[in-house]
Amino acid sequence: KSRSYSLSPHLWDNGTIDRLTMGVRVQSHRGKFGRMPIIGRYSMLEGQYETAADGSAKYDDSIVHPNLWIFTGLSSRGMIYHALFGKWLADAIVNNNEEVVREHFDGFDWWK
Repeated sequence: KSRSYSLSPHLWDNGTIDRLTMGVRVQSHRGKFGRMPIIGRYSMLEGQYETAADGSAKYDDSIVHPNLWIFTGLSSRGMIYHALFGKWLADAIVNNNEEVVREHFDGFDWWK
């Protein structure tokens, strides 16, 4: 509220808040071909989860889902390449295999 009150005090004073959400814009690194997208299966890293008594990974599934795929960081080229990368990612998800993306875009996992 403190950050946005001055922009719209009438809404804060007279409105009803249903929920507050936020998002982030991901900026990928610049390689020899420009900015590369972040695409593929997100794997939890060591330290992002706790180990349960039976040895299995225990995590807060409201934050990270065990079958989480991401597709972001296209930058301005997203208008051109979104459908192509989206098709490759959909194929990978359906086949449960990231290598489907690699067949078309070697180096897609630079961010891992």
